[in-house]
Amino acid sequence: MDVALTGETVHRAGSYANEWFPQDKAIWLALMVGRTVTGMRMADIVRGVDVLRERGLVGEKGVMGWARGNAGVAMLHAAVVDSRLRELVLEDLPPTYRTMATTAIQRQVFDVVLPNVLREYDLPDLVAAVGPRRVVLGRTGPGREEGYGGGHVRTVRRRELAGAVETYLVKAEDGQ
Repeated sequence: MDVALTGETVHRAGSYANEWFPQDKAIWLALMVGRTVTGMRMADIVRGVDVLRERGLVGEKGVMGWARGNAGVAMLHAAVVDSRLRELVLEDLPPTYRTMATTAIQRQVFDVVLPNVLREYDLPDLVAAVGPRRVVLGRTGPGREEGYGGGHVRTVRRRELAGAVETYLVKAEDGQ
């Protein structure tokens, strides 16, 4: 499922700013109507699970959610409010909100920014709130695991060419 501003819903207008602000126009439009991109994506995910349930594709145990990059932030938020997301695999989740706020330069984070978020929580707090449901954090680069703990959380690194969800699940079950 393509949530807001991913896949087929990506704004394709080219500009020099794409490296830093790849979805700048759509993000500004969302903010002008009083929404955040994370909130829009979260609603898309929950509604997507509703559609799967209506079609008889959601079992008693729920569904597994998988997301890559900034879409993982919305998936994590959706899992906090919707227990039908029984397990999450989040590949290349952005750094914590605190890291984003305290690092001088950040690229491509405007679609996950939420007003006053650090007054209430950070991404590791959401991971903790999802427990005891399993969360697998897949990483392709170094670091970014600090603050993510709990028995329901597994952090795994994938090999250069192993991008399939099954790779994460096998590694996580092996404790690697």
